[in-house]
Amino acid sequence: MAGGKLTGKTRSWTMGLLNVQTDRFDKIPRRNFSVLRVKKDLFARSNAGIIATNRDSATSGDPYNRGVGLDANFFF
Repeated sequence: MAGGKLTGKTRSWTMGLLNVQTDRFDKIPRRNFSVLRVKKDLFARSNAGIIATNRDSATSGDPYNRGVGLDANFFF
């Protein structure tokens, strides 16, 4: 149906946001999908980040799904 994406970087922070709303298709109800990613640059070449995902529906009985992840890259 519709969606949007927002990305950017300011100083040592990088962020991305994606949000999509789908329409009903056959037996699949309307759903909303979202992803958020934030990364922080550390020291000269290192970074740490987090990602969060979400799938939700306004239809009762349609399960939701959420996840969170962490990551890091360290160079010495």
